[in-house]
Amino acid sequence: MLAGLTLDPVFAYAAATAMGCIFLSGACAKLMDVKRFAAVLDNYALLPDTWIDPVAWLLPLFEIAAGAMLLWPATRELGSVLALALLAVVSAAAAVNVARGRTGFECGCGGDELPLASGLLLRNAALAILLLAAAQRTAARPVVWVDIVTTVMAALFLLGLFKVANLLIGQTEKLERLGKTP
Repeated sequence: MLAGLTLDPVFAYAAATAMGCIFLSGACAKLMDVKRFAAVLDNYALLPDTWIDPVAWLLPLFEIAAGAMLLWPATRELGSVLALALLAVVSAAAAVNVARGRTGFECGCGGDELPLASGLLLRNAALAILLLAAAQRTAARPVVWVDIVTTVMAALFLLGLFKVANLLIGQTEKLERLGKTP
């Protein structure tokens, strides 16, 4: 994706695995309660009413496609491009609402019930960097068992960082109040 950049397979595969898991889990959470997700989409006040229900179904289906493609080396680059496009769309919707001062309602990310906040934009920027890494060409070297173990551990670490970021974003209001106390 970035011309001339070649990554070690462990880093690219760890980024792809973590992002694949994030997209798949987010999509599953949305599909488990499509009506609730449709209500969240409506809160963004960006789509015509007739588009809310179709988008509430289509967005998680595209997330499943992106997440699944990220998990297979042959489709990793295409999955990264699709995931980046989805992330750009939802980040733009969040940015518009943050700029309008419309925060505090559920973001609809899937899984964690996070309030829409500027911290989501920073988290999404970090996710975009991981997706760019996942899309890169990897060094032509044999992948041995220790690489597989390292990839799994690195992906779990990245998923843990994602969870910590979500916990902090979920506590945004409390952290802001704490910062204002003398």
